[in-house]
Amino acid sequence: MLTLWKWVEAGVLTALAHQAVRAASSMLFLGPFYMERGQLWRVPGDRTFAWLPLVYLFLGFSLAYVYRRVRVAIGGCGWRSGLRFGFGVWIIAAVPYQGARFVLMPIPGGMALTEVVGDLVAYLISGLILARLLEDKVPAPVALPE
Repeated sequence: MLTLWKWVEAGVLTALAHQAVRAASSMLFLGPFYMERGQLWRVPGDRTFAWLPLVYLFLGFSLAYVYRRVRVAIGGCGWRSGLRFGFGVWIIAAVPYQGARFVLMPIPGGMALTEVVGDLVAYLISGLILARLLEDKVPAPVALPE
């Protein structure tokens, strides 16, 4: 049974991990891309950045909610289901988003590819966190075909 505390814990830790991976990816690999296209991004002093942690919290809570609802359909238990979930969310959400961003914004292909890989790492780590925190000790029952 998913308690409110478990959901909050999973959501916050997932949000922190996701934001940390994205920030590290941006600082380590994307700095030159950002500098070349400064007109596309908000400047660091912009007060809009204050909303970013709330965006990641919404993402973390949403992922925790969805993971708990679909984990039986994912199959397996433990870290395998977490990786499957993270990969699935990446395919459904991150790849189309980054593809649309590449098509609509004047960003180079290398930047788009780096963003896609960073998203993959972030979603896989998020899936592992969710599996660890929200998985029951007993594997979920598998529905048998009728």
